[in-house]
Amino acid sequence: MWSRCRGQEWQLTAPIGHSRGAAACRGGGGPRALDGPVVAPVDRLVTQRSVCCGPPQPESYWGHVNPVGPRGVYDEAKRFAEALTMAYRRHHGVDTAIVRIFNTYGPRMRPDDGRAIPTFATQALSGAPVTVAGDGSRTRSVCFVDDLVDGILRLLLSEVAGPVNVGDPHELSVLELATVVRRLCDSSSEIVFVPRPEDDPSVRQPDTTAREQLGWEPRVGLEAGLRTTLAYFRALSDRSDVRVLPEADQADDRGHLPA
Repeated sequence: MWSRCRGQEWQLTAPIGHSRGAAACRGGGGPRALDGPVVAPVDRLVTQRSVCCGPPQPESYWGHVNPVGPRGVYDEAKRFAEALTMAYRRHHGVDTAIVRIFNTYGPRMRPDDGRAIPTFATQALSGAPVTVAGDGSRTRSVCFVDDLVDGILRLLLSEVAGPVNVGDPHELSVLELATVVRRLCDSSSEIVFVPRPEDDPSVRQPDTTAREQLGWEPRVGLEAGLRTTLAYFRALSDRSDVRVLPEADQADDRGHLPA
């Protein structure tokens, strides 16, 4: 969550979580961050949440998740965060906005965080097999981090309450993404197929009104963004402390700001 106290700069008020810490972050950090504006003046507070599983989702989408599946805690924590944000907006008058972040990539991602692009990149650069879950036909939409930050800042500075989807609407298959990464790495790595994770979404694509509401649209093309990102991973490739996951956990749609 991001907020600005009156007269001060924007600041991070709660950590951006991931699948292993989603419940702690959103269940514990969320209320603490939202309590702050109740007792101290804050101009604007934005909660960040990547989208629930399902087909191309408009901002009116309520979500469709399996609460008892392996992704249950992760998915439901995101829905809980939005419900909590709206409760504070209605009952405490906190000036909130909700941004739904789709898959995001860029420099400074951890090579072992399990998402597709860092896994493909580190595998291709090392000459290891590039692992694609299922038959590779699942689709994803990936947004470069510079565009994401621009969208969030536009929402912060607007009067829009959201939810607003922020993501690149250009859709491509996971196999296509792996192929592009391998080509840009000039790698001869073999592409191999591994079992598809349970409850892995077949389609993840934003249906957004950000252009109409915020004047925002992604400007960095896929290959330009990947070249910048791959340059970062090349710089890491000789480091002995860099760990690479053996298989891509492409079920994860965290889409958070790269850490």
